[in-house]
Amino acid sequence: MMILCSCSVKKNNFFSRNYHQMTTRYNVYFNGNQAFKAGLKNMENRHKEDYTNLLPVFVSNNEQTRSVCSSDMDYAIEKAAKAIDKHSITAKPRRRKNKDSKNYQTFRKKKEFNKQMDKCYLLLGKAYFYKKKYAMANNTFRFIQRQYADDDEIMTEVSLWLFRSLTEMGRYDEAEKQMNRLAGADLNRQQREMLAAARTDFYVRQGLYAQAIPAGEQLVNDCKSWKRKPRYNFMLSQLYLKENQDAQAMYALKKAARFNFNYEMVFNAKINMALAYQTGDGSVVKKLNKMLRDPKNVDFKDRIYYALGNIEEKKGNEPEAIDLYWKSVRSSVSNDNQQALSFYKLGDYYFKNRDYITAQACYDSCLFTMDSRYEDYDKLRTLVTDLTSLVVNLRTIQEQDSLLRMAALPEDERLRLVDEKIQKIKEEEEAAREAAKKAQEERSFYERNNMINRGSDYSQGSGTGDWYFYNPMTVALGKNDFKRKWGRRKLEDNWRRQNKSKIEFAELTEEITGETGEKEEKADVKSRDYYLKNLPIDEEDRKVAEKKVEDAYYKAGEIYLYKFNDPEKALECFDAFIGRFAGSNDLPMVYYMGYAAASQQGQAAKAEKYKAELIEKFPESDFAKGLQDPEYFKKVDGELKDIERMYEEAYARYQQVYYTEALAICNDILKRYPGNKLLPNVLFLRAMCMVNTAPAAEAREALNEVVASRPGKEIQEVTNVLLASLSVGDAPVMYSEAEMAQARALKANRNWVFDEEGNLRGEEERELAYKAEKDKEYTVVFLLPEDFTLMQETRLKARLVFINAAEAVEGKNYEIGKEELWYKKSAFLIRRFTDYKEAEEYLKRIATDKAVLKAIGDKGYRIFAITDENLAVLKRLKDVDNYVDFFTEHYFDNKNEGDIITGKLGTNAHIFNFAENETHNFMLMVPFREVNTKRIAEALHNAEPAFTLQKEDYDAENEFIVVRRVGNKTQALDYMNAVLKNKDIFDKLAGVNYQAFAITESNQKTLLENGYLDEYLNFFEDNYLKNAGSVGVEDGDFVYNKEVAHKFVLFYSNQIDPFKLKEVFAEFNFAGLTTNNIKYNDDHDCMVVSGFKNKDEAMRYFTTVVNNRKLFRPLRNTDYTNFVITDVNLEAMLKKQAVEKYLDFFKKYYIR
Repeated sequence: MMILCSCSVKKNNFFSRNYHQMTTRYNVYFNGNQAFKAGLKNMENRHKEDYTNLLPVFVSNNEQTRSVCSSDMDYAIEKAAKAIDKHSITAKPRRRKNKDSKNYQTFRKKKEFNKQMDKCYLLLGKAYFYKKKYAMANNTFRFIQRQYADDDEIMTEVSLWLFRSLTEMGRYDEAEKQMNRLAGADLNRQQREMLAAARTDFYVRQGLYAQAIPAGEQLVNDCKSWKRKPRYNFMLSQLYLKENQDAQAMYALKKAARFNFNYEMVFNAKINMALAYQTGDGSVVKKLNKMLRDPKNVDFKDRIYYALGNIEEKKGNEPEAIDLYWKSVRSSVSNDNQQALSFYKLGDYYFKNRDYITAQACYDSCLFTMDSRYEDYDKLRTLVTDLTSLVVNLRTIQEQDSLLRMAALPEDERLRLVDEKIQKIKEEEEAAREAAKKAQEERSFYERNNMINRGSDYSQGSGTGDWYFYNPMTVALGKNDFKRKWGRRKLEDNWRRQNKSKIEFAELTEEITGETGEKEEKADVKSRDYYLKNLPIDEEDRKVAEKKVEDAYYKAGEIYLYKFNDPEKALECFDAFIGRFAGSNDLPMVYYMGYAAASQQGQAAKAEKYKAELIEKFPESDFAKGLQDPEYFKKVDGELKDIERMYEEAYARYQQVYYTEALAICNDILKRYPGNKLLPNVLFLRAMCMVNTAPAAEAREALNEVVASRPGKEIQEVTNVLLASLSVGDAPVMYSEAEMAQARALKANRNWVFDEEGNLRGEEERELAYKAEKDKEYTVVFLLPEDFTLMQETRLKARLVFINAAEAVEGKNYEIGKEELWYKKSAFLIRRFTDYKEAEEYLKRIATDKAVLKAIGDKGYRIFAITDENLAVLKRLKDVDNYVDFFTEHYFDNKNEGDIITGKLGTNAHIFNFAENETHNFMLMVPFREVNTKRIAEALHNAEPAFTLQKEDYDAENEFIVVRRVGNKTQALDYMNAVLKNKDIFDKLAGVNYQAFAITESNQKTLLENGYLDEYLNFFEDNYLKNAGSVGVEDGDFVYNKEVAHKFVLFYSNQIDPFKLKEVFAEFNFAGLTTNNIKYNDDHDCMVVSGFKNKDEAMRYFTTVVNNRKLFRPLRNTDYTNFVITDVNLEAMLKKQAVEKYLDFFKKYYIR
């Protein structure tokens, strides 16, 4: 018993220290470290190199390779965390008498007394790194730096790993600082290799290949592993090739191939020698041709042909190079990246030679097989899109012209051509059958001959029982038979399909066909109908075909000119267009583009011809005017902006029920710009204003003008409906000015609730409508988010059904159904709870069920129990939050618990725990590239030296400065206010997007491990800032608290009559609001509207006001601004004359 007690981590003596050190080293840490090593070994053994791209410095840089070690790293994390939790000794040893030596004093000052803990923390950080939890890894490494600052050996190791982690996060500035610190460090051999590799990776990730080469050379010198050194040499050769250092690349490739037992790497080294080929070096070509004849390289012929093609291209023999690239493509079996490179080369060649159709086919095939991480992938995808559009148009021209020519032939001639085509197909099929029959006869002959020659020794029917694959002759014949039927195929799923991208679609088609029982009738290519059914015989069909050709010529010419910068090909299309489609509406544009193409090609005479014909035939077109006046398009653009501005203003007035003003603006547009581009829209808006203000005859006339302007489809449909309504005698509602004012007032009051008689009802009256009767039967209501998808709804319902089934086992049978409470407010209703107590148990179960919370996600929801009587009142009042407030007040002793259960605080309330009496930390999140965190930390320390500070990483862009153990909730908020009020700190944070909050240790751990910043900010605002009274976030001179009373302020020049302004707003305001005027200074006044309970009410009023331009008519031709503000901030703003500072504060906390 004595021994057990002495080995507790709470006691620090000789026995406990040695017991825990030994147990850690040879048990928990040992197992975790073995798992870590196994994970590294698995990555090295199972990594597959892609020699067509630059090799990664570390094999873990490959996502697929890194995933291999995931389970091992999880186990390492588990063991390291267990060792820290069970065996860390932080308690101070009992002071001994007569022990005052310096060594003893140093020993007592240690923060950790288990000598194995540093290794456990380091293992934890490294495992986090390989799990790609970089923030957790960095925080662990930094903890080690703080805890073991005197241990040079562990500090060096930690700096190396921190350098790697920051590099992989893309935080290169910080990584460079770590790299510089390691420059003069005393490193062992393994650490020197790791540092050189990390430095190479640091430069390669940034594309700084010139700087990566010296680091790579150092890596090759420091590496002593016979397995890794050839790989590093190969990678170094690739870096040399990127910098066009062919001689150095050739030397590195020879070193990579020397004493290397990895045949694939040796093979690719010889291939890459072709990339480093120097004119006159014939040995490389000889080696490649020899490799081509080697049977071992049958699966690598595509690489060899590609290398030979590169050599011929360097020599300038393009035809020979293209032939070799095509051979590379045809011989490719399993190397998709190599096939992509070969197609890319072919595409470049054909595109350069303006063979766009072949180039499109090559680039498209390249894109199909290329890895999306390839650096030019997006550029290639755009090029393929443009080329595909061009090819589609060219094929449309070819196909439709062929159909038109064939349709123009006499019927006898058409039928003769069709019959000849059918006869040719039959002859080809017959030839194919004869070839297949001959091949079958040859196969049968070989099989018979094979059986006779071997006798019964290799016969499958013999008694020896030899398996088919034990006989090399039968295997060889089988291979030849397979190749004859299928060609060369890669061993993979769905190997029969050449185009894997169509698998899913094909399978889906089969499913649909199976379900419907319908099969598409297969087209018979040997029937006349197959060829005659699409011929444009009728006049209408010919017009359709001609229109397709017209559009195709136009689009093809446009692509040639603007996408591919090929004016010669563009002119061919434009000339054909002008010659064939003289009546086209697009002819002015074609003349204009033809002029541009001819000018670009240097054909001045042809350009002038296009210009003259355009001006002669279409003198009023924009293009003709543009060629005569170089400033014309700028003028038109300026006019269009004016029209758009005026139209937007008219539309805004229309939405605000200012129909008369909107009509006046529309008439002004039509008068000033009669033939503008927005004419149909302006006429339609004008007509809509007249429908609401003018007699039926005038409204009909305005709508007919809209139809005459040839509007878009949507406007046309609405106009037709209105005209139809007027034609059957329906009279439009004509609004007077008074009625329009009343409609605006109703819009302003849309956030208030009226009773059945139209009287405004207060909160107390609405609350009294509900009754808390706990003995009645209850229904649990799960109000669904408005943007809930059908899939999300199905998952949620499935979980609720599952919970109900579990309840049914206990004899509780509940009914669940979906009901629309009112418009766009749907809910699941779970019924048959005998009283509130039973409903409460169920309510708390579903409100905290993890599967239910996961199904909801971050969407707004409400859950509550309700009687049938209260449900009827709720449906009448249509105010969920009002009932939820009543529910939490009358059914819960703790309001916060009620807010959590009902969903008012969101699902985040179930992620974080609210414990106001626990010790809190203060966290300040800043973007690490925009601020000097060291100076901010110094300012925080100067503000309150008693607290300790530490740094925590969050993501690639942000980091935290953490002030530890500042106190409970109230003390933490007081500290936060003091910090944000500190001018030195506030000045350093000016213009920076930062976040500041208080947080408990447990919630901080949850936030950092899962990246729940946004979720915690919502939790913090709901639980710390809401109903905090005078407590708020102090930001400079002002305090942000959204729950206190707010005012609306209009800041304006005192040259304006304040009584007239007040009169306008008093007429607009609804009941309960008061308006008064306050002097700001000698030049400006403030009109203040009071009566808003919180920020949300004030901002709703603010939005309504700024959208109502009529209110600001008294302020025309003068500067003004408006905002909402609390009493405290208004007092501070007036006292310090700081309206500009408050506007910055307002934009930051209110307009976001």
